[in-house]
Amino acid sequence: MKLLDKRNKNNLFLFGLFCVILLGIIGYSLHNQQSSQILKDLLNTDNLNDIEDQGAQENLDDADGKMANPLPGIICWGDSLTAGAGGEGVTFPLVLAKSISDNYADIPVVNCGVGGEDTNTIIGRAGGVPFVTTEKMTIPANTSQVVINFASANGAPVAPLKQGDCGINPVNISGVEGYLLKSQEKTDSGDYVYMFSRGVEGDPVQIESGEIIVTSATVQYENYISVIFIGQNGGWSDPEDLIAQQMSIINNNHYDQEKFIILGLTSGNEKDRTELETALSEYYGDKFINLRQYLSSNGMNDAGLVPTEQDLEAMKIGSVPPSLLSDAVHLNAYGYTLIGNLVYERIRELFFFEQ
Repeated sequence: MKLLDKRNKNNLFLFGLFCVILLGIIGYSLHNQQSSQILKDLLNTDNLNDIEDQGAQENLDDADGKMANPLPGIICWGDSLTAGAGGEGVTFPLVLAKSISDNYADIPVVNCGVGGEDTNTIIGRAGGVPFVTTEKMTIPANTSQVVINFASANGAPVAPLKQGDCGINPVNISGVEGYLLKSQEKTDSGDYVYMFSRGVEGDPVQIESGEIIVTSATVQYENYISVIFIGQNGGWSDPEDLIAQQMSIINNNHYDQEKFIILGLTSGNEKDRTELETALSEYYGDKFINLRQYLSSNGMNDAGLVPTEQDLEAMKIGSVPPSLLSDAVHLNAYGYTLIGNLVYERIRELFFFEQ
């Protein structure tokens, strides 16, 4: 009897051990199936491609610390102060372009400053308030030059091509592409006429008075962010008129009309410019940069220059110190460098580089 009980106990032990082993085998099998499925998922080609694409995008974003999807471009509209007269090769658009290239991306920064132009001429080049013909004319079938008379669509006189043609040629008049030319005996003569020459031969075209002259900039730079520095040569009657002209350029932008910079005039003093600068600041907010105020208060320090007595006298009344000027109106290399850096910093602060 004792022997039988002992055998029964041994059988129970062996049965229990068998159950434990069987459960272990089943668990191991299930684990292998799950592991196998996970491995299959990881080795799935589509998943690998997704991981590769994600890594490639991260590398593209981080390469050289520059943006993967930069802005279309920046265009600087203005007169000789934008062109860089007196800067000995240094212009604020050039400084701006270098700062952007060094820190973000190699995007185009176009200097469309042309000396001697008033606001109506500049906004005409930009396509804000276009040039329009003021008399009937016939564009001949051949490419010979024909006299053309035109003005601003707002009725103001305009005088392009004085010192450059940025943003003008080629133009398009009633579907005919060609070139505006200025004919005069001397470059400093006020006696000149404008001519139009079509690019290729075609049928004669009758042009009515009031026909829009579509400049190249109207299309070529329609997506570029504008930096607008106009007004030194007149063409505006009061702050509201100047704002309306500036906005005509901004409204011609097809990319983002919320991204732009307005630069205040550098001439005059605090007393002379308070009304204008107050109006611009209230209308544009942080998108307006008061250049006169900045250059007269912080310009010398930021340029690393020690003010002379003449500089201190100018700064007292809120005028740009002579050490930052090349003449009574134009800046020198120090002045243009300061403006370029200032515009860059403001664009960065306003997150214009963010997509």
